[in-house]
Amino acid sequence: NELIQVSFSASPNTLIETEETRINFEFSLDQPPPEDGLRVFVDSDLSQSLTQFDLTELSYTGGESFPTGDFDFTGFAFTITAQTATISIPIFDDSSLPPEQSEEGAIPVTYRLLTRNTIDSQDLAEVEGSQSISEYLIDSSLNSSTIIFADSPESIV
Repeated sequence: NELIQVSFSASPNTLIETEETRINFEFSLDQPPPEDGLRVFVDSDLSQSLTQFDLTELSYTGGESFPTGDFDFTGFAFTITAQTATISIPIFDDSSLPPEQSEEGAIPVTYRLLTRNTIDSQDLAEVEGSQSISEYLIDSSLNSSTIIFADSPESIV
């Protein structure tokens, strides 16, 4: 059996709290997934970056269940059950919090699809509780996206 190649991207590349922008993580497989799904892992370069999203408003298509966050909420695992899958989440508007907790300005975060052998062991232990990360190939040209998290349009310089 030839390994499935996964393409990954995220859009739009700027999320603005005051506009409640939604991010779309998009996955595309070069062939249909196995019957029990293809479990993939996406990591980011910012600790707790997933807390920047309003996870209560998360929706997904082409997947089996809610994505599983890793140890420090930097990345997540997701089981893909269709040839294309999308996770859609709005940015969390924290403007009701005190300024020292809510004013981050503009923060770039890169999300990257990883193969099982490149995932941090602590993260792997956290996300493999119910199902192991699958073996797959990564599309070398579509495997990461850098997103800017901004408080407001004025935060973007």
